[in-house]
Amino acid sequence: MGIALGAGLQILIAVILGFILAGTFILSVRVAATLFSSLIATPAMFTAGFALMLKDRSRPLGGGIVLGALLATILHGVLFLLT
Repeated sequence: MGIALGAGLQILIAVILGFILAGTFILSVRVAATLFSSLIATPAMFTAGFALMLKDRSRPLGGGIVLGALLATILHGVLFLLT
């Protein structure tokens, strides 16, 4: 559950920030802006995940959020290289 939550939130934050940043440009510019925004979203998700890992009961959720954010960042990088 944590992996999906971390990846989903990281992608959502990066896409929203990227589309706000890029405005009405073409798709490749929006993907590049989303990757740039991923540089903001990834540390935010890492911080949230590590904060959740401080408690014993939510440690698996926090670890999943960190792993999901890392996987989403790799996905953004692959999308950037393909466009």
